[in-house]
Amino acid sequence: MDNAGMYHAWAEGTEPGKSHNHLSIIGCKFNDRIHNGQMDTSELRGMGLALKHPAPEDSR
Repeated sequence: MDNAGMYHAWAEGTEPGKSHNHLSIIGCKFNDRIHNGQMDTSELRGMGLALKHPAPEDSR
C-alpha cells in the first residue's frame, strides 16, 4: 500500500467499512477489509517492497 494514513482519512468521511463504494481505489478496499475484520494490518506491504521483493505466494 502506498499511504495507509491517506486511505484511513478518506474512510472517515464515509460509512464505516464501505469507503470503496465511494472511492474506487484499491487502497480503500484494503482499508475496508481491515475495518471489516477480513484482513489484518500485518498483511499490508509497501508498494515498493512488493514490487521489488514479491512474497512467495505472489509467484504462484
